[in-house]
Amino acid sequence: MDKFFLDGFWLLTALGVAFLLGVFFSQKIKDAINGVPSALRSALSATESSALSELTKAKAAVIADVSKLFTKAAVATAAAAPAAPVTAAAPVAEPAATAAAPAKIA
Repeated sequence: MDKFFLDGFWLLTALGVAFLLGVFFSQKIKDAINGVPSALRSALSATESSALSELTKAKAAVIADVSKLFTKAAVATAAAAPAAPVTAAAPVAEPAATAAAPAKIA
């Protein structure tokens, strides 16, 4: 019985180590298998970082431009403008039956 638990312990330990290696080193392992140079991976990471920072700056600029539309003066002007009058919609007629009952097949 002790061997069963010892084997189970070693199995769980091996699975845990494989899981942690996969989590922390999966990209490096895939790059090594596929022959991707580390310089290329570094360049891709740098390009991704710079694109992400540019996107963050552009997003902040758009939010700043849009937020100018919602100043107190702009909202007050929009609220003071007369709205189009609301009229009741015409009642909708029920569709008429267009087909007669199907003929019975003998």
